[in-house]
Amino acid sequence: MRLAIKAVRFTSRTILSLLLFLSLVLLLPAAAGYRPYIVTSGSMEPSIPAGSLIYVKPTGFDRLKEGMVITYVLPSGSPVITHRIVRTDPKKNRVFTKGDANSQEDASPVYGKQVIGKAAWYIPVIGFFLLTAGNRRGKRLVLIWCLLFLITARRKSRVLSRSSETVNDGTGS
Repeated sequence: MRLAIKAVRFTSRTILSLLLFLSLVLLLPAAAGYRPYIVTSGSMEPSIPAGSLIYVKPTGFDRLKEGMVITYVLPSGSPVITHRIVRTDPKKNRVFTKGDANSQEDASPVYGKQVIGKAAWYIPVIGFFLLTAGNRRGKRLVLIWCLLFLITARRKSRVLSRSSETVNDGTGS
């Protein structure tokens, strides 16, 4: 019985730690002015893998330089894209971008009003988890994972408690 309680405490602490970590990963950078975005395609690989959570710092157009990775919106308003600047045209207030994994630069230039900011850093894989946990099916998967974890921990604690009872009653090794 004590092992089951320990298993539940361990599971609770693990889940709480994970939630605290995710809260810190999302909230602290936001307080410093960074905006998180999830990279959903492989156009920036290997520099920024798909599934990464990327943090973008608002940056004035006049500070953009060739080689910087920027995040911007298409003229239609979506989607948000993160690509590298390959050329600048300050006279027309525009830059030209290309994904690192793409062979050609993007078809349309990016104008100053489209730029959200400069990509500052990223955390791999967390974006996939957040995308999954953010939809209905993902929430179910996370719930099922937690339940399976609890069931497994409980079964292991029963097996361990039986083996310790066997040892304690003198019939074991």
